[in-house]
Amino acid sequence: MRRGRQFASGCTPGPEHREHAGRTMVILKCEPRPAELYRAEFPDAAPGFYADKRNRNTAYLDGSVPGKVLREMCDRLILW
Repeated sequence: MRRGRQFASGCTPGPEHREHAGRTMVILKCEPRPAELYRAEFPDAAPGFYADKRNRNTAYLDGSVPGKVLREMCDRLILW
């Protein structure tokens, strides 16, 4: 957190969230255009889980998003 604002979080949703159930994810703040590009390229990059779908991305840690790309997404975090 920075100045009381959250820029990244992680969770493993329970069974009540069928589509996401049991998959550990990280939710990252991102500018809208790069967020769309990540989603288009990687099936396991999705709009933010329980967050603003426009400028947050969810990346499943057990999926198709390579570690290098996850680090790139972290490097691009919006800190405003």
